[in-house]
Amino acid sequence: MKQHSGFTIVELLIVIVVIAILAAITIVAYNGIQNQAYDTTVKSDMSNNAKKLQVYLSQNSTFPSSPTTSLGLRASKDAYLLDRNNFYVCFSADGTKFALSGISKSGTAFAISSDTALQQGGVGGGDATCDLIGGGSWSAGRGSSNVWASWAG
Repeated sequence: MKQHSGFTIVELLIVIVVIAILAAITIVAYNGIQNQAYDTTVKSDMSNNAKKLQVYLSQNSTFPSSPTTSLGLRASKDAYLLDRNNFYVCFSADGTKFALSGISKSGTAFAISSDTALQQGGVGGGDATCDLIGGGSWSAGRGSSNVWASWAG
């Protein structure tokens, strides 16, 4: 009797299922790592920009009425959520306080101000950003037309 060698259909199906499970696990892990990278980038932007604003204030004693390129603000644009305004700057009416907020592609909001340390969540717009310093006027780094403001680097 002649013996045929090879895989049965059941063995092939088991291998395909195992490969599919491993691929699904890899995709989920990759997305989680990517979201962490976005969040870390936005947090870094918030901290760096806050330091720049503190230096600017110490040299000029007041902020301009709206953001300008002279402030040196920068945003790592690829890390921010793009379906709405996502990077805010607010100055108090007397020009001595600032607040910043940003929303990463993961959907997590971050904020920092001259009065508060970096915080996660709870801030997702210009008015909420200004509330961190008791009000003021805000500007968005990227408008609804998906164009970034020149001052946002």
